[in-house]
Amino acid sequence: MITEPLIVIALCIVFYGVFSSLLSKSIVSGPMIFTLAGLGAGSAGLGYVEIDISNEVLEGFGELTLGFILFADAAATNSRNLLRESHIPRRLLLLSLPLTLAFGTLVAIGIFPDLSWQEAALIAAILAPTDAALGYAVVTSKDVPERIRQGILVESGLNDGLALPAVLLFAALAFNTMQSGEAQGIGYWLGFTGKQIIIGAVVGIVAGGVLGKFIHHADGKGWISHEFRNLTCIGVAILVLLSANAVGGNGFIAAFVGGLVFGSFCKKRSGSLTSFVEEEGQLFSLIIFFFFGAVLLP
Repeated sequence: MITEPLIVIALCIVFYGVFSSLLSKSIVSGPMIFTLAGLGAGSAGLGYVEIDISNEVLEGFGELTLGFILFADAAATNSRNLLRESHIPRRLLLLSLPLTLAFGTLVAIGIFPDLSWQEAALIAAILAPTDAALGYAVVTSKDVPERIRQGILVESGLNDGLALPAVLLFAALAFNTMQSGEAQGIGYWLGFTGKQIIIGAVVGIVAGGVLGKFIHHADGKGWISHEFRNLTCIGVAILVLLSANAVGGNGFIAAFVGGLVFGSFCKKRSGSLTSFVEEEGQLFSLIIFFFFGAVLLP
């Protein structure tokens, strides 16, 4: 039944909400609490949550949650400051991410000597991308310089999309064949990587720009009611994400790039959108951490 996990999630929300100010000053974060609660309520604990690990609804909920959080964070990013301080995310994405993957491979080989290098690299590729939700206190703190916060947000927004091809490449090398039983060469995976990144970015630029300009015009004319201002922006985020997936691009890259372009057209909307997502998006992401603890950790 779905009642038991909803009760546990509701209790976690109330508990964390009541003590959120105190917990924000400690090393205990929301994702930690919800992950542990999920672990306790899942098959490894009380057994209240019994969900198949390949559940499509759970997967779709997770993708949509991450997609519109990335979109909103990008929309609130100061594009001019980002261009001026772009060396920070460039270093994080183009230098630090590959080095983390390489170092992680060596560590995995050291911990699990029976693994092949392909399997060790697969573990490293899965663990290399960071999640800004885990460092929420840092990226929202006004004590941290804006260029640092923006650099972390940009890196977090793009690293999932950049790491995905590496994950699939090392998975294919580790198992040698795809489901069809046909081995794929390095050329195939280089093409796949380029397709994911380029198509995702193009969809984000086109959809974010066209819809951003249209909504900016409609908002200026007073066509959009107050109740639908944030919901319209959320609809754009979901549309960008799913459109990229439909044409073979990376939806997360599209969502982040689309948010950057959208925010440059609708700066007046991006502020309220970010406030909306900081609340609803944080709730959704905490629910995802709950199911991560309940389903994936066991």
